[in-house]
Amino acid sequence: MPSLPVYVPRPGSLISHRIAAKSAIIGKDAPNEDGSITIYFEGNVNRAANLNGFYERMVVAAGRLRDGERTVAMANVAPEDLRQVASFDPVRLTFTEIGDHALLEQWAGEPLENAVGVKLDPGEYGRTGNTPILNQVRQLGWEDRYGYMFRTWGGQILTARMGEAIRVFEYDDPEIVAVLSEVLANDERGLAYAVGPDNAMPRTPQGTA
Repeated sequence: MPSLPVYVPRPGSLISHRIAAKSAIIGKDAPNEDGSITIYFEGNVNRAANLNGFYERMVVAAGRLRDGERTVAMANVAPEDLRQVASFDPVRLTFTEIGDHALLEQWAGEPLENAVGVKLDPGEYGRTGNTPILNQVRQLGWEDRYGYMFRTWGGQILTARMGEAIRVFEYDDPEIVAVLSEVLANDERGLAYAVGPDNAMPRTPQGTA
């Protein structure tokens, strides 16, 4: 599945009054026959504790779209009522491109690094001073040579062994690709590699719209 467009509503549009402020909004990659765009969204209207951040809301909205859920948290919207600000990979659960930093940050209501994830240059890092990225990881598994392996919100791969430096890789780094194919057996992207993109992905925890 390709990266998909992330939107914010045009001020004053009908959709801007329908969905909650700061909602994560993601759309299909092709318009409908009538020219409208199908979007899925998550605004955490019920104040779930695990959906306070924009990134967490985006994961839920993207999961709905990816899984084709029947939900009230979707709509067909005229393209002129939406502004694309970014792209999001619903399989790797990471932002792949940021088009309008200021508008996305303003809509998300939080600093951009919190909304889309910190990214570091590949290399080795001490744990001190790198708390933000360490709070934005999802564990993938263990590999004997690399230790614990994580995917960051920013889409990078982080490895850590007890008492050693943290290592940061880009997800497509040749050094790490072969290892990922073994470690990611239970991860969405790992399944995409292992069984093909047309197979069903694991379902994302439901949000509150």
